[in-house]
Amino acid sequence: MNSRISSKSSVVPRRICIVGLWHQATVLSACFAQTGHWVTTVGDDEAAVAELGRGKSPVVEPKLDAMLRRTIKSG
Repeated sequence: MNSRISSKSSVVPRRICIVGLWHQATVLSACFAQTGHWVTTVGDDEAAVAELGRGKSPVVEPKLDAMLRRTIKSG
């Protein structure tokens, strides 16, 4: 018997809206999206919003850009 359970198999996808684009909001948005949720992130900095849409984080965090690009690519 395989006791290993995929984290995605037990996730009920939710629609989540996060206001803000800085450190905690950006990291949480990427993490929620990676686990299968539909995430909308709202911010008032147009340049940061555009960069985020291209998979470039407005904050420095290891591996965050790659995570953003993966989740954006998957829809």
